[in-house]
Amino acid sequence: MNCVLPLVILSSLCLAQKPAPVQLELMTYPEVYSAIHEQGKTTVLIFNGGTEQRGPHAVLGGHTFIARSVADEIARKLGNALVAPVLPFSPTDAFVKPSTIFLKPATTISATTASFIFVYNSVDTLMVPGH
Repeated sequence: MNCVLPLVILSSLCLAQKPAPVQLELMTYPEVYSAIHEQGKTTVLIFNGGTEQRGPHAVLGGHTFIARSVADEIARKLGNALVAPVLPFSPTDAFVKPSTIFLKPATTISATTASFIFVYNSVDTLMVPGH
């Protein structure tokens, strides 16, 4: 009897379904097509992270890591959204410290528009600064 309970628990874990992916970079083209045309995904969230110096205690990509996690949570709560790959650039016109990867704000908008034109007629896009 002692070995039956662990087997039941283990088998239920094996049968548990993973939630469907919402991050485009983790999906195949057929999965994206299905999400948009069959599952009712109507929005793609485009988050901006950042690669920049944040002090000696923090990694440079912290804003990107946070944006990726928050974007995933928001898409799942909305229920109708997918998440584009997080842009790892800091949009700024200000002085930047060495180790910062940045784009001018106008360039960021152009890059975002050009990068996600594939969803033009299929879904709405929403750009969210993660900084």
